[in-house]
Amino acid sequence: MKSRLLSIIAGSLVFFSTDYALGSDKVNKVITKDISEVLINPYKGWVSYGDSYSKEVNEINIASLGYRRFEWQELEPESGKVNWSAVDQFIDGWAKVGKRAAFGVMSVNSHSRNPLSVTPSWALEHDSVKCKKNIPISPDTALGVAGDYIEPCDYLSPHFLKNLDGLVRRMADKYDGDPRIAFIDIRSFGNWGESFSKEHLLLYKRNFKKTLLVQASPAEADSLWIVDQGVTVRRDGIGGSHGEELRPAIGKFPTIMEFWGNVDYLTRRHWWLDGGLIGTSLDIGKATYVHLLPDFLGAQKKVIQRYTNRMGYWLRLKEYSYSRVAKGKINLELVWKNDGVSRMFCQCSPILALKKEGDEKFRSRLASSEITALTSGAQYMERFLVNLPELDVGEYQLLLGIADQQSDKPIIKIGSQIEMDSGWYRLGSIRVEN
Repeated sequence: MKSRLLSIIAGSLVFFSTDYALGSDKVNKVITKDISEVLINPYKGWVSYGDSYSKEVNEINIASLGYRRFEWQELEPESGKVNWSAVDQFIDGWAKVGKRAAFGVMSVNSHSRNPLSVTPSWALEHDSVKCKKNIPISPDTALGVAGDYIEPCDYLSPHFLKNLDGLVRRMADKYDGDPRIAFIDIRSFGNWGESFSKEHLLLYKRNFKKTLLVQASPAEADSLWIVDQGVTVRRDGIGGSHGEELRPAIGKFPTIMEFWGNVDYLTRRHWWLDGGLIGTSLDIGKATYVHLLPDFLGAQKKVIQRYTNRMGYWLRLKEYSYSRVAKGKINLELVWKNDGVSRMFCQCSPILALKKEGDEKFRSRLASSEITALTSGAQYMERFLVNLPELDVGEYQLLLGIADQQSDKPIIKIGSQIEMDSGWYRLGSIRVEN
């Protein structure tokens, strides 16, 4: 059943339960309290860089997503002979700890242990000549490792694009549509893949039809074109930017923020502002995913409390009502609010269940729900009429959860004080009668 908008309820909320008439049914109505507990949810949150097996338990628990950049040479040292074992190990490792993954493949990396061969030499032959560049000795380690590195002189040469297309085609054949992958990063143009090429983006777009693609954007004007291609935007270099480049994707795609450097670096550049950089950037760029710096697990752990819930969606069930007695159907009203900076980007919906004496007797997905369309700060009510199968007469527990399309198991935590039962929220008791 379609939802109808409600005005925002002003003032603090208190918990109470009361009876009132809705048609001929007695109804249980509950107004909940907000909670500020840190909620680690899928489809949003902190991004941990590297393989899961190298991480402490605390970082794995806080992260929602694992991320890594691979070098072309390590995957395809010989033309056409691609070894995906490192990528598979990375994805499998994060899946084993219940998290999704994302990755990209770089052509150039001035931080590489082998900066002279990030792109395999066979891909740089003929008209795509190698260009040697140099990073001077500098206290600014964000530039890369001091010394020489190689990059293509012409990223748009037919030879280079043909070889790149071969790699990307094989990548898509193997990984496009894999539900364990949140997005694929386009990383083939410029140092670290942080530059932007329409030709490279369109090459990826021709090969990937299902999995979300991400393009680093240097300017808001570029982002407009990127988003028009059905590709989302990330900003590498938060500090020098506050995420303005992400604006064209707001409400359309999840966006990603990566910091320019660690907290010490950001502080020396007068960007950190005691963590205020994150809050300002979230307000401007409305990011769904944010780079998890190691500092956040130690001296700067206060940012976890401040910003985890705000990035992406932050759902609250402000109020709910249901018929106390169910005779073949349940009348249900749910009032939701999104206190995050962005809407949900997942095929997620509420699921209703009935338990009797600890055993589940009924489950139904509320597929017409519009919670994923709920924008930042918005609040709305939706009503459902849920038909029941023939059940034994008696008292049941009414449970609510939010799941994605992968299973009917509740996976989304909400910022409301409601008793929980193995991932489900206990709405209260209900009597089933014939």
